[in-house]
Amino acid sequence: MDRLDLGGLFIHFLILWFLAIGGPSTILPDIHRYVVEVHHLLTNAQFAEIYTLAQVAPGPNAMYVTLIGWHLAGWVWGLVALMLGVASAAVVLAMRQRTTPATGEKPVEPSGRAA
Repeated sequence: MDRLDLGGLFIHFLILWFLAIGGPSTILPDIHRYVVEVHHLLTNAQFAEIYTLAQVAPGPNAMYVTLIGWHLAGWVWGLVALMLGVASAAVVLAMRQRTTPATGEKPVEPSGRAA
């Protein structure tokens, strides 16, 4: 891949963030597949170094996505990659808020729970 397809990378990361129900570590294998195996944007060693740096540094576990964006296209795309995670979480929370009753009632408890 001679030219980095930032639009494709953006869409792929956006879709993955919406699927990351178990946290950012759940999308790590697919990010590795997309960045290393399919598009050859990073080597295995570079990906491992980025992930290790993100885990050693203080802060969120999702920092590896920011570092991948930064390594591939600079700080602006690093911040874009980070904002994808924040925006997807905000959208999910907003959707959850809209489904909660506005009357002040408690949401229905799961069945089988003692009262």
